[in-house]
Amino acid sequence: MSFSQCLRQMGQAVAYYPKLAKPLGGATSALLFSQLFYWQDKTANPLGVFKSQEDLERETGLTRREQETARKNLRELGILIETHKRLEHRLYFKIDEAKLDELMDNIRQSEKETSTNGENVQPPMAENAIREVTNPPFVISKITSKTTSKTTAKITNNNIPPTPNGESAYAEHESQPLAENKSLPKNKNLSVDYTGIVDEFNDCVDDTPISQVRVLSNKRRRQILSLAKLLNQQFGTCDVKTFRNYFDDFLRQVSARKDRFYFGGGKTGWVANFDYVMRADTFTKTLEDSL
Repeated sequence: MSFSQCLRQMGQAVAYYPKLAKPLGGATSALLFSQLFYWQDKTANPLGVFKSQEDLERETGLTRREQETARKNLRELGILIETHKRLEHRLYFKIDEAKLDELMDNIRQSEKETSTNGENVQPPMAENAIREVTNPPFVISKITSKTTSKTTAKITNNNIPPTPNGESAYAEHESQPLAENKSLPKNKNLSVDYTGIVDEFNDCVDDTPISQVRVLSNKRRRQILSLAKLLNQQFGTCDVKTFRNYFDDFLRQVSARKDRFYFGGGKTGWVANFDYVMRADTFTKTLEDSL
């Protein structure tokens, strides 16, 4: 069977409101908005609709990074409300329709004023520009694992940031490359994917001031194991996905701070790092949303 024939059997294509792309910050933001808006009246939950990252990627084709960028744009506009239920490992999305109406009214008013001043602008978005999709889309997506050359690079002692207490974050680090540290901490009750967890951390902090892990030392394995025990006690699991959820939540909270303290915005210029994220007190603060 040819690809074009397969394509016709994949189901309905994803539809979104193109005229919302500009006011919402781009096509990806408009696409995510359209999908969440479609599902909003299909649930009775006051928190909104639950969608996992995998659900949204399957339904829209948006990657994790594209989703995060789109969500950030919608949150900053005030039209997307996100509620994290960490114990349930769920994230609920709700469109604030009052804020949406206010945003579009302001845009229409601005366009009207600009038009009055004699400038050539496109007409304001008509009420019938928004249409509902009758069936949720089905998109075949390919999931790949991302690796980075930074993971296997060697680390040096240069420019090692201090922790908030003033001690070196890598005071006990070992300088051997990742592949040379073969001894794992033993634990009969837990199965811990150390390399997978480090890969997820590196992927999460990519394009941030936080340094990626370049050496998986025995000290860091012990840190991972200690945190795995806490995660297991709290959530009943300590798999790679649970660690990733924690990393994402940590990054979400520190990114929301206007002073960018965890990114070097403090007086000392300290930047958070893997060792800091692995701390039990950091996990507690993240869990309580108090970073």
